Amino acid sequence: MSMTRSILLISSWGKSFSKSHTACHHFKTHIAKMSTTVTNKDVIHDSSIREFYIPLKEEGFEGKAYLQYSFIKPDYVDLEHTVVPEHFQGRGIAKVLAKTVFDHFVDEQKYIRPTCTYLQKFYNDNPIPRYAEKVKWN
Repeated sequence: MSMTRSILLISSWGKSFSKSHTACHHFKTHIAKMSTTVTNKDVIHDSSIREFYIPLKEEGFEGKAYLQYSFIKPDYVDLEHTVVPEHFQGRGIAKVLAKTVFDHFVDEQKYIRPTCTYLQKFYNDNPIPRYAEKVKWN
């Protein structure tokens, strides 16, 4: 099913803006139903495109929340930006993505640069020692 939705993009330059997002979704995996709480078990990691995402569906709305990253070095990852479709914002979905991604890369012994302003806020709001050991700003 192809659809167009407005999304809020939290960019790595510290600006947020809306843009039209067209996507074709054919999910063979679990789609998070918004009548239930989204958890880290709903997060899917697609390393081939360097993205963690949550497929979302609610009566009349479908979308995908995602967090994209790139590697600076084999042991150093840049968390570039986080996207949550407008209809699903304000429900803690970005926080679930952020925690899952931080936990994943810390468990993998990778250093993290949270370039995305939302992820910087998440890091500052969650002073977890194991995160602090792995976050690098340069």
